[in-house]
Amino acid sequence: MWNHNDVAKALPDICWSTPARIWQRKASPPLYLITEHTSFYERYGWKYLCMVKGDDGKQMRMYKKDTLL
Repeated sequence: MWNHNDVAKALPDICWSTPARIWQRKASPPLYLITEHTSFYERYGWKYLCMVKGDDGKQMRMYKKDTLL
């Protein structure tokens, strides 16, 4: 049985592994993510780039992930 921690750990791989394989064949650009979470995405291969201002004016973190596996 999965608990919320298991789902949180698996979600990035589930969401990005198949699209990344497809995009890899098409030489697509990297993916970018803006979030308020700190350090979560870094554990799953996302690279922190900088702080940006969100639509609501709050400071958010911007991450980058290459689509090549």
